[in-house]
Amino acid sequence: MAKKFKSGISLILAISIILSMVAFGGITAFAAEEGHVTNPSILTNQNFYYKTWNSYNWDEDHYNKIIIPEDGYITFTISKPLDNDNEICNYRLYLYNTENKEVWSCIRDSSVDVFNDYYNYKIGLHAGTYYLNVRPYFHIFSGDPSITAHYKYTFTAHDSFENGGNGSFETADTITRDKKMSAVMTEYPTEDDFFKVYLTKNKQYKIKVGNFKDDMWLKFYTADKKEVYPSHTDSGTTRVFAYTPTKTGWYYIEVSSSGLDIENPYSITVITPPELVKKNGKWYYYEGGKKSTFTGLFKHEGKWFYIQKGEWKTDTDLIKYKGEYFYIKGGKWTSSTATLFKKSGKYFAIKSGKWYKGKAIIKYSGKKFYCNKGFAQLKYSGKVVINGKTYKIKKGKVV
Repeated sequence: MAKKFKSGISLILAISIILSMVAFGGITAFAAEEGHVTNPSILTNQNFYYKTWNSYNWDEDHYNKIIIPEDGYITFTISKPLDNDNEICNYRLYLYNTENKEVWSCIRDSSVDVFNDYYNYKIGLHAGTYYLNVRPYFHIFSGDPSITAHYKYTFTAHDSFENGGNGSFETADTITRDKKMSAVMTEYPTEDDFFKVYLTKNKQYKIKVGNFKDDMWLKFYTADKKEVYPSHTDSGTTRVFAYTPTKTGWYYIEVSSSGLDIENPYSITVITPPELVKKNGKWYYYEGGKKSTFTGLFKHEGKWFYIQKGEWKTDTDLIKYKGEYFYIKGGKWTSSTATLFKKSGKYFAIKSGKWYKGKAIIKYSGKKFYCNKGFAQLKYSGKVVINGKTYKIKKGKVV
């Protein structure tokens, strides 16, 4: 009985000791090793983390946890150690969100290597928690020296940078018109970036892509994912597409590459065409989504409006635009107008909506007037021949 009692006490003591060790973290044998998917290493902004692989763990993935405080992008930097054959080590890099969905990946291959000390990648991310898997793509045999890599990320806040996980229609980044979206095309392997933008029918938009490379191409789709083919012009490394949608709604833009030798940053801007916008009972001229100081004629919904310093003026006047004088009535111009316009005591001859300086017979207030050198010739009496027809004129009027 005494032996059983002592054995019971020993068992209780042993269990108590074990529980105490577990409670205070004394037992680590049962915890996953740091870098395991269930116990990722914690990466902090701008601080290097060092990881060593040897002949026992050379094929093990190493997981790292990254917390992004707000929308922006990270610049990921990883060193280039040499393997036993004195060649640069390769990696496979994968970035996941908390839903275990891959938002970015890169297969680093020395065959497309750039000669510097580090691989550098720029990845756009929304605020949140991410997990970076660094997978070694080299072999360490028994007796070979270990390989140590160091890597870090540098975070930069940015309110208009593509999300690294925008590789499909469903995950397309939303573009705000007239605001430049910054993006980056991963060099290897092939990558697709998807964007979506809301367009209004019958307006011609410009889609401006900066730093456009020969190994990149763009595709445009309607809301039902049917491809459309806008025209484009090139100016250096900038490509500008022009597109007029037939329906109002969401449209998609796909930017792709066939495998660039180096990572390529680019930008994409959808430019709103000039338009008249009504605010507080007045109409203003907007260009690129912003109020402009433009002065001149602007065609809106099939009609020409006179704009003065960014505002529609409902005046009746002669205005000079692009070297010509146009007759504006009630703030609008029409090419069919033929009349006389009295200004500063003179009657200006208006033909085809413009100040006309040749010989003409123009009808005004129910009467026909002889005009020449830009004005009604109210003091002239006699005969004139215009376009082979003879007119008898008395004090400027046809009789």
